[in-house]
Amino acid sequence: MARLFFLLLTGLLVTTNAHAREFNFLWGPYLAVSNTTLKDPDGSVDNATSLSRAGFKFNYFLQRKTSINFDAYYHADSYEASTENIGQEVKGFGIFAEYIYKYPLAINYKLWFGGGFGFNSLKYSDRFTYESENYLGAKYEDEKRNDYMARLSTTLVAGSKRSFKWTVGLNYDFPINDGVQGLFLNAGLLF
Repeated sequence: MARLFFLLLTGLLVTTNAHAREFNFLWGPYLAVSNTTLKDPDGSVDNATSLSRAGFKFNYFLQRKTSINFDAYYHADSYEASTENIGQEVKGFGIFAEYIYKYPLAINYKLWFGGGFGFNSLKYSDRFTYESENYLGAKYEDEKRNDYMARLSTTLVAGSKRSFKWTVGLNYDFPINDGVQGLFLNAGLLF
């Protein structure tokens, strides 16, 4: 009888503690609209505006106002060719790690500021310019490059502790050498 009472009491304490415990992480999907250009060693590239990223975020809390954000995404963009600009298709994957500071605006609203570093593995294909209207100019080799990146970000996070949170963010990604550079407006959910 004492063993049964001990097991029931232990089960009750563990269950109560599990419900009272707050998780130390958030995770969720997002989509991003971008206005980007490329730093290309072969020449200039025009700007492109498109729905270019679909990704997944994982946010781990370090302290009450700081956290580490991990971001993995698929990137796809198309740049128009002209007589001066190299047109090309860019597709691939990337990851980022950011240090985030959380600034509370109200009970259910926080503004996150952060910065970090990342890595893109992108394929640059169908690279060419026009000589004149509708006549093919220079043709460039397809490339697969690994680009190191840096990021500055700000994100508005809204939602209560007991439900999902929605996010709207603005990232400025810039390559350390060559690669995709630009602004990304993203929206997503965190659970």
